[in-house]
Amino acid sequence: MPSHSSPNLLPGTPDTLCLYPNGYPVYIDVSERELDGAAVAMHFDLPPHGHNFPLKHQHESKLVVALAGQLQIRSGHTILASLARGDCVLLQAGTAHRILQHGQNTARVGVVLWPGRIEHAFRAMAAQVTQQGFDRAAVTALLAEYGVSWDQGFGESTPPRTLPVQPLAHALQKLPPTLAAALARCWLESAADPA
Repeated sequence: MPSHSSPNLLPGTPDTLCLYPNGYPVYIDVSERELDGAAVAMHFDLPPHGHNFPLKHQHESKLVVALAGQLQIRSGHTILASLARGDCVLLQAGTAHRILQHGQNTARVGVVLWPGRIEHAFRAMAAQVTQQGFDRAAVTALLAEYGVSWDQGFGESTPPRTLPVQPLAHALQKLPPTLAAALARCWLESAADPA
């Protein structure tokens, strides 16, 4: 997996997105253009007590991977999954969720979204935040253009349930071969290494 100091992932390059001032940079590991729009893969680190935005993707399925450390995936107060290093969970389109660091150590989160057009939303959001700072209403409106809502998961009409957790190596076998190969190159070895 590329490290934060890799030449193509330095802050300020097109492959590093800052979605919140002084927040956690998001690193694009496999861009949607590399996969002809089929998917996008990215990673970010969450320090102790860190979490990402609460989102609901209407169009994309999302694979969340614990590349290091431990994670919890929640919808409202419900814990959908608890992940240890090398574990992943699939979130179907329409699942409100938030990714939280769990445990005592920084967690590295891998995220795959398909189809990959959503990468454009995150790039546009990073540009907007760079130009005018973080304005929640503006960010919410931008994400809505791509079918993504800012959603805490408290208003789910169908209560969320615990989702099955599986090793990343098993999940890769179920993905399209080109995507699986790209993820294996950038993530599988890192996720399988001892902590």
